[in-house]
Amino acid sequence: MIKHDTLSKILLSIMLLGFALWFGGSIARTAIGYDLFKPEAVLSLKETYTNIQQMQNIYLFANLAIYTDFGYVAFVLALIIYWFKQKYVAKENGWLVMALILCLIALPVQSYLIYIDYRLANSIIFHNVRNFYDWEIQEFFYNRFVSNSWTVASSLSFLCTATSALCFAWLPLRKGEQYDN
Repeated sequence: MIKHDTLSKILLSIMLLGFALWFGGSIARTAIGYDLFKPEAVLSLKETYTNIQQMQNIYLFANLAIYTDFGYVAFVLALIIYWFKQKYVAKENGWLVMALILCLIALPVQSYLIYIDYRLANSIIFHNVRNFYDWEIQEFFYNRFVSNSWTVASSLSFLCTATSALCFAWLPLRKGEQYDN
């Protein structure tokens, strides 16, 4: 059983809040992003949206990235620090190792997505891009949704990160006292 001191409780709180921010923001951003497309097998843009409406969605998508990416970074950093603090009990608490491994598997894809989010926000805010068909919007937003490789990679990364957080709730692979509840 892991004994939690004040620092461990703070780290767990940061992890929980960071994950909640990332998870909720990811769901909201996905809904905003897919709102531009027709719900068909092959994604195509809705013709009824004007350029202003399309850019409003992208503007909201980019603004939410700030919160979402901050939450992810807080979750990962708190998890890594917590793991180093508790690594001496890793053999009895396989859930902690499993959570760290899943998080590290998702980290390269999420890091690249954070970079793309930064580039998209930079294009909209500092370069004042206001045309949906500008190359920066197409590269950093549109391709994220229509490219099969990025759709699959980001979905698997999302599942790995969510499963990593669920390890804290379900505590699988735990030795010692077992609870029958």
